[in-house]
Amino acid sequence: RQAHTRTEAKLQDIRKAEKNWESLDQEFENVQSKHDDDIHSAYEELEPIAIDLENAHYLIGEAYAPLLKEIAVVHILCTATLEAHINSVAKDMLQGKEQNLFQRLSLEAKWLFLPKLLGFSGFNPVCEPFQSFARLLGYRNKLIHYKELKEKWVYGSVPQFINRLGLTVGDSRKSIAAVVRMIRELAEQQNIDSPYWLREDLNEMSYFDILSD
Repeated sequence: RQAHTRTEAKLQDIRKAEKNWESLDQEFENVQSKHDDDIHSAYEELEPIAIDLENAHYLIGEAYAPLLKEIAVVHILCTATLEAHINSVAKDMLQGKEQNLFQRLSLEAKWLFLPKLLGFSGFNPVCEPFQSFARLLGYRNKLIHYKELKEKWVYGSVPQFINRLGLTVGDSRKSIAAVVRMIRELAEQQNIDSPYWLREDLNEMSYFDILSD
């Protein structure tokens, strides 16, 4: 959640960089129009603007870098949270060979099979929140096992493949929501309270679980 919250500040930096590029692009078009789109007669005026535009485009990519990093962290930590939680449930409920075999399952299979193995209703893999959970896993896998992606460069824009990697603020928000819904729904099936660390005000709570005899 903290990583997601930090994305808001990163978005402001991106908007600032994009506005700078848009202003220069408009200036470039105005000069072209003044010279009736005659590039040769406008060359001396256009050259410095073109150089500034190229630099401004680079700065857009530079502004995106911290945002993409924060969103990637959200996806990775969300997945780690779900894995740690389902493993914790299994540790309390399974023993011996059952526990060993369980640990060999994929994370998706763990969440799909453990609730039913324990006699609960479980999750429907074609319905929410499992679909959002599966989408989160897809993003995590693409980021962890990253393969270089290329596409035709469009001047003044960012690569569209960031959407396929889930590197948008909206996707970050959905990943957090998927974690909350999966864990809460499992808790409801177990007929227990949801973990305290799902609370929004976690920053105001102790990170230690104090038990008394």
